[in-house]
Amino acid sequence: MWSEYFKRWMDAFFWWLPRDDQQRQAERKPEVRERQPRSDTPPPRQPQATREPEPVRPAPASPERAPVETPATAPDAADDLTVIKGIGAAMQDKLQSIGIRTYADLAEADPEKLLSDLRAAQAVASRARIQEWIATARDKQPGG
Repeated sequence: MWSEYFKRWMDAFFWWLPRDDQQRQAERKPEVRERQPRSDTPPPRQPQATREPEPVRPAPASPERAPVETPATAPDAADDLTVIKGIGAAMQDKLQSIGIRTYADLAEADPEKLLSDLRAAQAVASRARIQEWIATARDKQPGG
C-alpha cells in the first residue's frame, strides 16, 4: 500500500522525467496501417465542370442626373460641434436632439433655456460652460 502511494508521489514530483514505459514507447516505431475504405461511405465525387464568369456589363448611362447635395451645401447639414471644448460625441447627440445642429443654432441659443433643455435631456453642463460654448460658436460661425 505504501509503495503505491510512494510511487504516485514520485510520479507527481518528477513529472517532467520520462518513465520507463514512456521510454519504451518512444523507442518503438509506431506501426503504420493502411486505411481501408468503409463500405457505408459514398463513392468520391467527380469534379464538376466550372463555368466561366459572365462579363461585367457597364450600367446604362442616364441622360441627366440630379445634382447631389454635399453636406456642406445641404440646408440641414449639421456642424461638428465636438471641436468646441467641453462638447463630446454624447453631448453633441443631446444638443442635436434638442435642435442645436449648427454653430449658428448654438450662437443664437439662450443660455438659460439651453441649460434647462439639457437638464431635461439628462445632460450635465454648467451655466458658465454653456456660455463658453455660445461664445466659441459665435467665433466659429462663417462671417463671425
